[in-house]
Amino acid sequence: MFEQMIAAIQEETLRRLFLVRVRQNQEVKRERVAKVTGESGASDGSVQQRPQRKVIKIGRNDPCPCGSGLKWKKCTCKQFHPDVKA
Repeated sequence: MFEQMIAAIQEETLRRLFLVRVRQNQEVKRERVAKVTGESGASDGSVQQRPQRKVIKIGRNDPCPCGSGLKWKKCTCKQFHPDVKA
C-alpha cells in the first residue's frame, strides 16, 4: 500500500507539472500588504524617529565599570552612583 501511495503521488505530481502553463510578457503587479504605521512606512520624512539610547545594564554583583574592583552594589563612585553621598 505504501508503494502504491508513493506511485500515486509521483503520478499526480507529473500530471500537474505537465498542466502548468508559463505566462510570458506580463507585468507582475505588487501590492502593499503591510499597513503603514508610525514605525514603518514611507521614508518621506513625515514620521520622525527617536534616537536609540544605548543603556548599559549593570547587574548588582557585576564589577563596577569605574574600575575600583568592587561590586557595583558596594561601590560609591560618583560617576555611576550619583545618588550615593560619600
